[in-house]
Amino acid sequence: MLGVPGDSLGTRNRQAIEIWCCDPRRCVLTTSDRDVLSAQERDAMTSFRSQDAHRQYLVSRVMLRRVLSRYEPRVTPAAWRFEKDGCGKPRVLNATPAPLYFNISHISACVVIAVSRGGEVGVDIETCAKLPDPQALIALCFSDAEKRHHTGLASAERCQAFIRRWTLKEAWLKALGKGLSVPPASIECTWQAGRWQIDDHHHRLTSRRDWSIEQRALTKDVQLAVVAAYPGASMDLIPWLPSCNGDER
Repeated sequence: MLGVPGDSLGTRNRQAIEIWCCDPRRCVLTTSDRDVLSAQERDAMTSFRSQDAHRQYLVSRVMLRRVLSRYEPRVTPAAWRFEKDGCGKPRVLNATPAPLYFNISHISACVVIAVSRGGEVGVDIETCAKLPDPQALIALCFSDAEKRHHTGLASAERCQAFIRRWTLKEAWLKALGKGLSVPPASIECTWQAGRWQIDDHHHRLTSRRDWSIEQRALTKDVQLAVVAAYPGASMDLIPWLPSCNGDER
């Protein structure tokens, strides 16, 4: 799964996507871990009133910096610089020998970072552990066809079905760099011929239909969706476990 430590994708493997994951509730960070954060990131942490949100942000930022240095060891974790595009999607500013794309999603029980050499990538993770049948969200976020399909499901299936569709929509919009600037109800996710199809009937955000799409149930209640802006992507899930010296295993 992993290549040479410090560059697990390598500069030649453009098709692979590696999805690093950890449980922030069980992640023990040291002072040296926190020291890799930028002044802006430290300031951002002070805005979180919820301890849970504070921890998710802290773990995700430390994890991102240390994971990226696996691929470009010449850049130390503290040296990574980022910028956001017009829709808020972060990108690497550092010069690297090969392109390096990433995307982050997190919930209380999991932080995931998708890393790619081949093109833009979007990832989303959600849980239905505390989510009842979300009729209000369905009314806002599903197309008419999706609403009809959802209504036809058995009650016991609806929560998982909603999460599968929602994560797929969000991962696709994040891969495009659009985020929620595009109404989720205006795109449609359907299961056809054994695979997911995504159609943005109104916006025509992309003419390509050969994107890579994958969904996985990480646990009974946690659903992951990954979308890459190129075909044939292989996807590996890798646990991130910070050790006392800041390395990952």
